[in-house]
Amino acid sequence: MNLYEYEGKAILAKHGIRVPNSVYVADETELGKLEDMTYPCVIKAQILQGGRGKAGGIRPVNNVEEARAAARDLLSKELKGERLAGVLAEEQVSIAKELYLGITVDDVAGKPLLIISAEGGIEIEKVAEESPEKLVRCYLEPGGMLDSDSAVQLCREAGIATGGMVEIIRALEKAFREEDANLIEINPLCVLDDGRVLACDAKVILDDYALFRHPDAPKHEMLEYNEDPFERRAKDNEYIMVRLGGDIGIISVGAGYGMAIVDAVKAYGGSPANFVDQLGGTPFERTINGVLDMSEEDLTIKTVLMSFMLSASSLGGLVESMLERFKSRPPRVPIFGSIGAASAAVRDMDLQTAVEKLESAGIKMFQDAREAIKAAIKYAGEVVE
Repeated sequence: MNLYEYEGKAILAKHGIRVPNSVYVADETELGKLEDMTYPCVIKAQILQGGRGKAGGIRPVNNVEEARAAARDLLSKELKGERLAGVLAEEQVSIAKELYLGITVDDVAGKPLLIISAEGGIEIEKVAEESPEKLVRCYLEPGGMLDSDSAVQLCREAGIATGGMVEIIRALEKAFREEDANLIEINPLCVLDDGRVLACDAKVILDDYALFRHPDAPKHEMLEYNEDPFERRAKDNEYIMVRLGGDIGIISVGAGYGMAIVDAVKAYGGSPANFVDQLGGTPFERTINGVLDMSEEDLTIKTVLMSFMLSASSLGGLVESMLERFKSRPPRVPIFGSIGAASAAVRDMDLQTAVEKLESAGIKMFQDAREAIKAAIKYAGEVVE
């Protein structure tokens, strides 16, 4: 779950990382809070997307009247197509140096990765591309915290004075672990003229699957601006979809088998459009409808590959769900399929009957999943956009 800046800074402050003095204003009824600010200050739009400064979402003001006008104006409009979750009035600070500090998850290594750089205030991706030597990286071990000596060494490698930084690094790691974050990024982490070090921005993403451990975590319904609509629809209907950007939609059951199909499509030269996983207890039709809806609404998808290897799930239930969907809404694109079933799955329909029913509905069926994959890839390559 993506957090807004004011929510992320609340987490940083909770773990002892200093943030600028600020006031959060959710809507126009709270504009009176701006009287509590010290001026001059800045009014910052609260959206989930980046680049708000270039889009006019950060405005310096000199007094409460200007602050009210700026806040009212921002709250009355969308920014980068996103409705604001409020504005943050924040003290202006005199910055001597901007640093970068963040922790994310390296999926390949399977560990948290801490990154620190003396080049803050700009997109870290740009620094990584143009000056990778300016990023100092350190993997964090799952079993223990980074010790002070290691933190000091990281600062020295990055060319950053260690005064106060060791405590901030360790506090950030503590926040990352205790809040079950996927990402905590401070950019910029500012060294002020008076020597203070403040987190002047915060990007925090919490692990959706760990939110049950954090009943007090922020909860809001603004994810649609950063989240693929079909992935969101899948969550709402209790199955999993991951959009992959290709042109072959995939319907399958089981995470392992589904990943194998995705890999096979890639291995044979195709481009998978999605991965899906049927959660326990979720009706077949939800997953089937989700992929077929995507194929109808996303015109870049040229065909759908349906492949199942059922062990205990009902073969009859799966087939009837497919037929019901086709009866009400015939598919926009051709479907290529293969299906296998263990004895427990054919309790209500045998495999031959299932194949015949699916073929009668217009699905081109194959005995071997590899042949179905090849046929789908061949067709996708022949379609003229």
